[in-house]
Amino acid sequence: SGKHSEFDIAVAADVFIYFGDLVSVLEVSAKSLRPDGLLFFTLELADESDTSTGYLLNPHGRFSHTPTYLDTALHKAGLISLQKAAGSFRTEGGEPVNQMLVVARRTNSP
Repeated sequence: SGKHSEFDIAVAADVFIYFGDLVSVLEVSAKSLRPDGLLFFTLELADESDTSTGYLLNPHGRFSHTPTYLDTALHKAGLISLQKAAGSFRTEGGEPVNQMLVVARRTNSP
């Protein structure tokens, strides 16, 4: 319906890896949530020393993000990280992919 603040939970598994700068997509996600609504999503992890922007485009066409950049983008979007779990949830070319599962909560302010 296009209204804001309609959902208690939103899930984006292997979606945000197609965005470099996450602030806009996280802001839109946050606005779709009711205050204290939860956003679950996955990212591919980049090493802090591999990028000065906090994210990089990999040869396979997907972006990876650093933990520091993620924290900054969440804050800018009005989200608070509740839990992060690093691991490999899938493989690429037979090799494990370094990923993070994130649970974030929308703050009460839009």
